[in-house]
Amino acid sequence: MSALAILLSFFVALIVAGLLYVMFIAGPLLRLILAVHDFLRTSAFGKLLYSESSHHANGPWRIDLSLGTERAGLYTKAVIARTSLFALRPPEVVYFRADHDSAGNPIRQHDSYIIEGGDLDARWWSLTAYRRSRLIPNPAGRHSFSQTTVARRSDGTWRIHFSRTPHPENWLPAGEGRGNLALVLRFYGPGTHLLAHLDTAPLPAIYREAAA
Repeated sequence: MSALAILLSFFVALIVAGLLYVMFIAGPLLRLILAVHDFLRTSAFGKLLYSESSHHANGPWRIDLSLGTERAGLYTKAVIARTSLFALRPPEVVYFRADHDSAGNPIRQHDSYIIEGGDLDARWWSLTAYRRSRLIPNPAGRHSFSQTTVARRSDGTWRIHFSRTPHPENWLPAGEGRGNLALVLRFYGPGTHLLAHLDTAPLPAIYREAAA
């Protein structure tokens, strides 16, 4: 066998080994890490685990100010590297996450929700829905609303319907399936009042709609 054939065989074997690693080891391992991360975020143990000074709660929303900074732990950095490639640091951007509604119940894919808010203290903001830290596939191809895309009422407030079934007013599809979902509220160029009052600044409310 020629040296070129041996070299080609080596590279083919290397590629096959890499594909097998991704399919049977790396992929399942990453999914397991994300599942554990979501469990910790929503469990009572997680509330204790994430109760450091860099964490704040505001109604159903939670914020970790260590994201994008050197203060983030190795676990947090690993999750962010996997799910939020361009996480910026305060005061450029702050990220609020909600795994529960305003009544304290987990946000579930088979339920319908109303998210209500008004003007938010930032140069620009967006609200995005996730399942297992990934965008939710849906036929409408809609994953978020923002300061410039949300339809407002005459008084300046807005209402987003987060559900499986379409709504004429600001419909954010929840996709098909069952499981827990999460909402991420991003503030780009947050105002000084928001940064100084992370625990009390006005943020959107999340209500579960009664079953028809």
